[in-house]
Amino acid sequence: MIFTYIIAKIIDTIYWATVTAPGIGFEMSHFYTNNSFYGYWILVTEVIICGVIPGILLINKTTRENPNLRLLAIILGVIGVCLNRWVMVLQVVAVPVMGFDTWALYIPSWQEVATTILPVAYGIILIAVTYRYLPVFPQELELNPSKAQES
Repeated sequence: MIFTYIIAKIIDTIYWATVTAPGIGFEMSHFYTNNSFYGYWILVTEVIICGVIPGILLINKTTRENPNLRLLAIILGVIGVCLNRWVMVLQVVAVPVMGFDTWALYIPSWQEVATTILPVAYGIILIAVTYRYLPVFPQELELNPSKAQES
């Protein structure tokens, strides 16, 4: 699925860079130069490193069955989604809309970072509490003798 998505993302990015951005008076370089944070590196990281690489890792059966490579692909995929949201929201807001404007550099406040991290923390706590107190794996004591001895 990620491989199919990243192919569509690459096609969309090429279309945006060759048709959409020039149609409104921008070149692709306007989005990735002349500002201190949004360089071409963010595009390469999002599409190639955090899109193509996990897609290739997960499409091949041998690398998909390797737990370490699978975890690497998952982590890169999550980073890619976060970078995509960053680019789609913050970079678009930073575009100068008037001829005399310059690129804006946005750095989120600690409150914005906290409200982003909070749902993830709640999810981790919920999973931990569910695993600990609910019979999610009822055969666990039978399958894991070390836990049966503890109780």
